[in-house]
Amino acid sequence: MAELNEKMKEARALEAEMQEFAERRIGQLKQEDMKIRQTLYEEISTVVRDHALKNGYDMVFDKTGVSLSTVPILIFVKETAATDITSQVVVELNKNAPAAGAAPAAKPADAATPAASDAKK
Repeated sequence: MAELNEKMKEARALEAEMQEFAERRIGQLKQEDMKIRQTLYEEISTVVRDHALKNGYDMVFDKTGVSLSTVPILIFVKETAATDITSQVVVELNKNAPAAGAAPAAKPADAATPAASDAKK
């Protein structure tokens, strides 16, 4: 009976450890996701700002944007009153992107990989 209790105790400890690991990993993934989103937002904002300044726009709205209450920010815009710059922004954002189906860019030569750092020892 004592052996069974010990095994149950070990199983609960392992389960708690797995749960703690899963929670830590989820937190790490959320942080990575936020960093990626922030980088993308900054890149898009820079391209939009540069385009707006170059073309003399006073304001640029994201027509897909919603408020905190999930209501669209722009409810109505007269077709002739708005200029959609989406295609120009997308072209600018993708100008340095690799061609579709191209191999991913190689890592810089100075990036130490485990095998490379082991070979130097």
